[in-house]
Amino acid sequence: MNSRVAILAILSVEIDFQCILNAMRTLTIGILVVLSHLTAMQTEASGGPESEKCEALYQRWHEVLDAHAHLSESSWIETKNVPPDLAAVVSDVESNAVGMAYFMCDKIAGATNNIVTMRMYRDVLLLHRVAGIDLVHSEPTGTPNIGENIKRFTAQFQDEWRRGIYKDPSTQVRAHCENLSEIGSDRLYADILPIRRYGIFALPELVRQIDTRNSKHAFTAYLIITWQPDDYAEYIRHSDQQFSTKQSKMQHLQARVESMKRAGGGDSDVMKKISAELEK
Repeated sequence: MNSRVAILAILSVEIDFQCILNAMRTLTIGILVVLSHLTAMQTEASGGPESEKCEALYQRWHEVLDAHAHLSESSWIETKNVPPDLAAVVSDVESNAVGMAYFMCDKIAGATNNIVTMRMYRDVLLLHRVAGIDLVHSEPTGTPNIGENIKRFTAQFQDEWRRGIYKDPSTQVRAHCENLSEIGSDRLYADILPIRRYGIFALPELVRQIDTRNSKHAFTAYLIITWQPDDYAEYIRHSDQQFSTKQSKMQHLQARVESMKRAGGGDSDVMKKISAELEK
């Protein structure tokens, strides 16, 4: 009897030990799976080589501006009539505008301090240049204080970016567009400011508005969002005399979108959505 008890005890220990080994194996596999997911998330968050490229461009741009502190803000994102090193880095930024747009959105959305320093002011202007997102200008009823505007609209941007509104702001853009009168053009500048807060992420809905309603406001917003200031200013002055048909507006837009794709933005989510709208 004693030997049977001993054998059973030994078997029980072996079974318990096997259970422990199995549990350890399962735990190890679970840890490896979690680690692999964490690694993937970190890679996605950092953006890999594309993010590193944008970070290098961003730092280089700031360094060049520091070296030319005498330059006015109107020169910070120009390639003409500026020092060669500034022209070179801005040209590189332009050639990767859509990638830089996502990079700058993430950077400003992740900022924990909204004190308007010179660096933050530069960043907001760079965001405007690459993403068309205007966090500077207020509606006529707002304050003319640029610092106050930046704090207010940056906080609004950060909230909406974190909530995922910028993934598809079509509801907001559509509601605003369809509440505007297309008669006359004296208020085009002021009327489109809320749309400009969404920058290039508003473009899929702006394409829709042009296609279905031949919208002046949508076309005006598209021109400034995609950084065509001369065409934008001219259109505001003469919107009743040029690009009067839907077809002319759409042809202009399609040519610009092709240019944006050549600048490396074809694989981005927003460019795919714009292309899908254009193909309907």
